[in-house]
Amino acid sequence: MKTFVISLKNSPRRERVKTLLGETNLKYQFFDAISTKSSIFHMHNRANPTKTFWRKGFILKDTEIACFASHYLLWQRCIALDEPIVIFEDNFELIEGAVLHTENAFSHINKYGYIKLSTTENINKPPIFHKIEDIDDLVGIGYYNQETAGTTAYIISPKVAKSLIDGASEFIDPVDNYMEKPWLHGVQTFAVFPNVFYRANIPSEIGKRKDKSNRFILARISKEIYRTYELLKRKLTWHK
Repeated sequence: MKTFVISLKNSPRRERVKTLLGETNLKYQFFDAISTKSSIFHMHNRANPTKTFWRKGFILKDTEIACFASHYLLWQRCIALDEPIVIFEDNFELIEGAVLHTENAFSHINKYGYIKLSTTENINKPPIFHKIEDIDDLVGIGYYNQETAGTTAYIISPKVAKSLIDGASEFIDPVDNYMEKPWLHGVQTFAVFPNVFYRANIPSEIGKRKDKSNRFILARISKEIYRTYELLKRKLTWHK
């Protein structure tokens, strides 16, 4: 079970990860995240600020583009290895027994393709979980009736990695939003319940998202039209 932790090369978060995972038997390696401060900002040209603005009413921050690129490169690694992998961001916390639950979920990855080990839910409209099967006495696998944010921890198969890459010729959405849009790449999102990892209460390295300060009336109209379009696409494709 190859496991990668996305982390900026000199991030102090690495010591925190070493402490957390050092208390488990999980073998893992750090994957150097793409940095916006690098002289070569890898894959920055994949962003399309104009398209994002007219669809979303904001443009992606450089840190969001770098985050997307980091996950993209690990999807490429998954394909090159020709085996499923586990991907963590370095801002996770874990429940007791998280590694065992992850191993149990991992044994089902060829069936499901993409399994989230952590979800960030909309507290104003909590999603409903539909369990498909149990993987152990505590945790089940299934899917939510709506998207859940975050890419804190997940398992991915080479087949799904290729589908996500094929659909990402441009970076229009933040990566977590993109991954839960099956009409763009044909990938359905599955998840464990309850979460075995969760986002730690530490400052985000991405920073404030979705700067809408420059939105004007035409942009708002365009955004609402596209939002309606996506709601329809989601209804037609979400776990159908």
